Amino acid sequence: MFKIEGMSVRGSECPKCGEGYLNGEDAMKLSEYRKIKDEIMDGKITTSGNSYVLRLPMHLIKALGLTKGRVVKIKVRGPNEVVVTV
Repeated sequence: MFKIEGMSVRGSECPKCGEGYLNGEDAMKLSEYRKIKDEIMDGKITTSGNSYVLRLPMHLIKALGLTKGRVVKIKVRGPNEVVVTV
């Protein structure tokens, strides 16, 4: 495992030259993450029954590997700022 930009990425290292080789699937996920990093995206608040739902852009969902039913941590950082940790 490698730690790249805070992400755990599967891979291996050549014992002779020390060059790292990333798992193809994880390399794609890292690439998607780099595309959206620091991008300001719009979400939309909607309702489902008696609950409020925050809709997220699909490219964010794919880049972070989120799936339906995934539990995330939510922290209020200020009156206009919420942090969601995956």
